[in-house]
Amino acid sequence: MDLLQEINKTSDELTTLVVRINKTNSFTTLDPKVPGKSLADALAVRDGIAKKRNILAKFAESATEPIRAYGRMEIKYKRTMEIPAIQKVIDDLTIQYNALDSKIQGKNWEIDLT
Repeated sequence: MDLLQEINKTSDELTTLVVRINKTNSFTTLDPKVPGKSLADALAVRDGIAKKRNILAKFAESATEPIRAYGRMEIKYKRTMEIPAIQKVIDDLTIQYNALDSKIQGKNWEIDLT
């Protein structure tokens, strides 16, 4: 089998697997007590939490970097955001992410791929 055929075969197998995973995630309820909330929905919510957390973490990191002075004509900087408050939001998002991720991982062990 030449390389191009192998690439095509592997790519087709991956596509088939992703379709099966997406279908399974769409038809699987994460929590039977909450009807209509599929595993696919939970994955989207988890990813949204992660993105928001990462944006705020980068913001907090850049806001706490030391300011370098280059000479007598320095510009005075004044922070306008409360970094401890932002860090509290980051911590809360991390807790939400971990709790949801644990539920998702647990469900992954319970279901079979369709």
